Amino acid sequence: MLNEYKGKSGKRVFHLPSRRTVVAIIIAVMLVAGAIAGNIGVYNLCNRKVQELQAMPVATTEQELDTIIASGEENFIICGIFQADNPVGYPDVGREYIYAKENREERVRHKRSHTSGKIRTTSHYYSWDVVGTEEVRCNYISALGLDIPCYTLTIPAGVDKITTVSTGDNKRYVYYGCRDSQLGAILVSRSENGAIREAELYSGMNIQDIVDDYSKQNVRWIIVYWACCCLVFLIAFTFIEALV
Repeated sequence: MLNEYKGKSGKRVFHLPSRRTVVAIIIAVMLVAGAIAGNIGVYNLCNRKVQELQAMPVATTEQELDTIIASGEENFIICGIFQADNPVGYPDVGREYIYAKENREERVRHKRSHTSGKIRTTSHYYSWDVVGTEEVRCNYISALGLDIPCYTLTIPAGVDKITTVSTGDNKRYVYYGCRDSQLGAILVSRSENGAIREAELYSGMNIQDIVDDYSKQNVRWIIVYWACCCLVFLIAFTFIEALV
């Protein structure tokens, strides 16, 4: 860190690093420390969600659900078959879903430019672009005798592609949906007055599947975090190199 050379008298002479070098070192240390601290924070946040999930009471029968509700629990998990009060759908796929979505797509021609040296060329390609979306959902779903309003419901897992219907003229409809009367798990969160505040439906999954899914999400978030850190490092060290 100290620049050393021999003076005219033969004695060692030390020079402190320049102000720019000191600033560059401080920035580098702060970046590394911030990245490590941030990684620990992201891991703890993701891991806390998994721990909360594993700690939630689970109901697999109506009696167990009644006991959980009577105890005043605000967050719990229901495992069983869920059913819609009025299954929904579209004419092309039938009405057998708690949630269905229709994407209207058109085959669109795009232009792409290429540059090689001083030569600039243009090519064209086609892709199916979404030009309109419509979705429908039932009013309520019922699981173990508990009615859950669909406006409180999100479906992180279980919305699958149903089919694609071509109408010609470079147009088609793509349908997605979550089927009715399926086995799955529902994470329920209630407010203090007992009303359902929000619910997450995982169709075709059990508790262990959901825990594994959250664990995979943790890994993905950490990878994304470090990818962003690497980008910041690249920009920062380019700036540091210019300083030094």
